[in-house]
Amino acid sequence: PASLLKQFSEGKRDHFILNRSLFTSCIDLYTTDSWKQRTDDIRKLDPYDPENDRFIRQFYGSAVHLDLDSVNRMLIPRSLVELVGITTEVLFSANLENFEMWSPTVYDQVHGTSDPNAFHSLAAKVMKGIRNTGA
Repeated sequence: PASLLKQFSEGKRDHFILNRSLFTSCIDLYTTDSWKQRTDDIRKLDPYDPENDRFIRQFYGSAVHLDLDSVNRMLIPRSLVELVGITTEVLFSANLENFEMWSPTVYDQVHGTSDPNAFHSLAAKVMKGIRNTGA
């Protein structure tokens, strides 16, 4: 969407990396800078450990580099679309270092809750150790 592209600086609007999410049923969309940060972390893994080697291969095996076309559209590979259950609509969600692309139905199943206090409870639990140090 055009509103999403406006959030990126001029030189960073045309090339992205897509990959399956590590822990949820969505597609992670990275800028080249955020992809470099993620791969720098992965390079710290010992590739001679069989479990690490398997993870590295699977992580990079589903990554796709893509450029936007002349009217700023991206063609999402069918393999990723089918993996996460996207059919006709895509829901974009921001994350720390990337954006996520979801099937709206799957997003509601994962994040929807009938308990209006669920997010408040989660936030209180995970944020309780963070304090403003005044710096």
